[in-house]
Amino acid sequence: MPTLEHNGATLHYHLVDATYPWIDSPETIVFHHGLGTTSATWAEWLPLLAGQYRLVAYDMRGCGRSSVPEPGFPWSYELLMDDLFAIADAVGADRFHFIGESLGGIIGYNLGIHRPERLLSIVSVTASHQAGWLRGGVADWQALIDQGGIKAWSEMMMEGRFPPDALSAEKSSWYHEHQMTSEPHVVLEVSGIIRQMDLRPHLHTIRTPLLLLIGEASPFVPVEAVIDIRQQIGQAASLHVISGARHGVVFSHPGECVNAVIGFIRRQG
Repeated sequence: MPTLEHNGATLHYHLVDATYPWIDSPETIVFHHGLGTTSATWAEWLPLLAGQYRLVAYDMRGCGRSSVPEPGFPWSYELLMDDLFAIADAVGADRFHFIGESLGGIIGYNLGIHRPERLLSIVSVTASHQAGWLRGGVADWQALIDQGGIKAWSEMMMEGRFPPDALSAEKSSWYHEHQMTSEPHVVLEVSGIIRQMDLRPHLHTIRTPLLLLIGEASPFVPVEAVIDIRQQIGQAASLHVISGARHGVVFSHPGECVNAVIGFIRRQG
């Protein structure tokens, strides 16, 4: 993976530039994963999109191969957006489609509010907009990790992300092991900014086309939360609910997600 030195961090990213030769000036999609995962969560998306779009997936600061800040780091959405734009600039993407999962989806809302001039569209997957909508005991993660370590947290997250038998044994084992590489202090500190968010007063300013993707049974973000988002934004927002899916829909249902994304982008003309 190429690396970028930016604002005290080494950021690892992956550029897939394999568009069909008959596509002139292909558009770029930038992916942002959620907390406790890495850019590898998009592995099954990339082959489905690579013929039509330039694709950029990266490990956010603190995750995967990117550098991990020391405990007490001043996390903020502004910082994470700045990292994202540094990656986009490095690959020459002046404007791009943005796809974010969970934490990444929250960043997508922030982009739509604060930096719409860089965006072609936003896809937000299983992401809330207001801390009051969060479910599933996010505030209890500290006690869970204190008692059982990152393994206990990952086990809880596996249940929240995936219904029984949603993944093959190989995929499930890989995801669990992958998730357990997360640094506990990063999980807890970043969850702190999630538990403090309140974007609802600003959502009405989003004019960038926005697709809201959600599993109908996410224990962390109820469907009602994204319905509220759509109501606040209005015509710029559309909603796609994936039946039977939980919070980890980008990994458990990549095909349905990608089909929804392709249809959404094409509708933008």
